[in-house]
Amino acid sequence: MTEEDRQQARAKFSAAIYPFEGAIAAIDCTFIHIIVPHENEEAFINHHGHHSLNVQAIVDPDMKLLNINPRYPGARNDSYIWSTSPIRRAMEFHYNRGERKTWLIGDAGYPLEPWLMTPLVDFLENTRQFHYTQQLCKA
Repeated sequence: MTEEDRQQARAKFSAAIYPFEGAIAAIDCTFIHIIVPHENEEAFINHHGHHSLNVQAIVDPDMKLLNINPRYPGARNDSYIWSTSPIRRAMEFHYNRGERKTWLIGDAGYPLEPWLMTPLVDFLENTRQFHYTQQLCKA
């Protein structure tokens, strides 16, 4: 995304039904079931016991697909796929160059990073952390 694309995405997320200021896209992985492979079969068995690929997708506020990564077998978790992602490196690059309040939003399968907002668990109601997690999950 260009700087202008990121600015437009932030504006869309801020004006959404469930706004999340600073977000530019949402990220998650999904299992795509496959026929049992003949080689390295165990690498493709996901935590549900099915043979699959674990496919990471990133979408903008309009649900437009920005990036898809179908390269990992089902046994790889979301956090690992993210750790090897060129998108992660791009987000970190922009952050290190001073671009703050620009992030992706993801679920608890991802680590909390300055450029990736994820839920905070086990906080009491009426705390800032609880309200943050509610707002994130709605977005």
